[in-house]
Amino acid sequence: MKPIPFLVPASVDVTDDALLALRQKVDAESGLSLVPVRVPSGALLPLALENAREVLAWAPAGIASALGRLDLATPMLSARRRDGRTRSAVLVARPDIEGLAGPRLR
Repeated sequence: MKPIPFLVPASVDVTDDALLALRQKVDAESGLSLVPVRVPSGALLPLALENAREVLAWAPAGIASALGRLDLATPMLSARRRDGRTRSAVLVARPDIEGLAGPRLR
C-alpha cells in the first residue's frame, strides 16, 4: 500500500476512533495507506495541498469549498451532522493521486 499523508486540522472535532474507521475505509477501497498528520489550523490546508501533490485532508466544509474553488483539491467524501442538513467536514484530495482516479469513495 502506498502511504499518503492525511491532514487533520485541530479544529475538526473528530474522535480517534472515527478517524481510524475513515482511514480503514479509504485504505480498503483505494489501495492507499493514510498516515494521519494533525495540523494546528485548517488555514494551513491550502498551502499544504499546493506544495504536496499527494496528500489527503479532512477539511471543514468552508475550507473544502475554498480548496475546490482554488483547484487545489476535489471533494471525495462528506460527513453530515446528525440533523442531516449541515456538512461538517469533507475528505479532499487532488484527483490525480494514483489509487483515487476511479470512482469516488462512498
